[in-house]
Amino acid sequence: MKILLDCCANHNGDTQTIETMIKEAARIGADYVKFQLYESHRLRKDYPDYVERCHGYYKTMLDYPDIVNIERVCKQQGIKSLYTVFNAEVAEQLAQDNGKHDIVKIASSDCNNWELIDTCLHMFKEVIISTGMHEGYQIKQILKRYKGRLHDKITMLFCRSLYPTSNSYDYFDDIHSMVWLRNNFNKWGISDHGDGLDNILEFLRAVSGGSEPDYVERHFILKHDPTKKDDAVSSTPEEAIALTSFPFPLLSESEKDMAKLYIGKWDG
Repeated sequence: MKILLDCCANHNGDTQTIETMIKEAARIGADYVKFQLYESHRLRKDYPDYVERCHGYYKTMLDYPDIVNIERVCKQQGIKSLYTVFNAEVAEQLAQDNGKHDIVKIASSDCNNWELIDTCLHMFKEVIISTGMHEGYQIKQILKRYKGRLHDKITMLFCRSLYPTSNSYDYFDDIHSMVWLRNNFNKWGISDHGDGLDNILEFLRAVSGGSEPDYVERHFILKHDPTKKDDAVSSTPEEAIALTSFPFPLLSESEKDMAKLYIGKWDG
């Protein structure tokens, strides 16, 4: 099971914050640190609160020098980079970057954006697609369109704010959906947008032992800030370590204090 930590807009476009997020993601053992390559000028004019949103996206938009810096720090820290692309042109630019990238992510808003998906499937070895903003029949259209030719390159992420545990209303519906994704695509995963990690961790414990997802994605933030739009669905390094440590239990504070005394004190 690979852990993807999505920095989304939580880096606020600040280079130092970006570098710290990468270092923290690497420190706690994440497999990928992910960034979103949206472009503010492509935002649809009918988008709610267009002017405010466009300004916000412009502030946090990443350009090529940012990507170069991200790649540099990721290499130094020994963690893989991953990007969400929102249009074919950006996907092509990323693919042509000296062959550094063999995997790319498509957001749930583009689940049926055939131009973007076609471009990515022809340029990357693996294309991860989130399902969160589409109905089941639209998700099935992906399989229908690509089955028998390119669909083995596709990884589908089941995207929910609450995963099926003993307290979930749609327990059986969600389980059936994830089984369908697992059975019909090369890889599958979950993109968790819940308030905290308790629910997703309970789900992972329930399916451990052979049925775990290939990927788990979670939004990442250095420290909670309620003024940021993704804060409620993001985890700090101290929280996300429960995902990157799974299935091992976290140490208590007293155990951590004891570990500080003993780790590295012995030769063998």
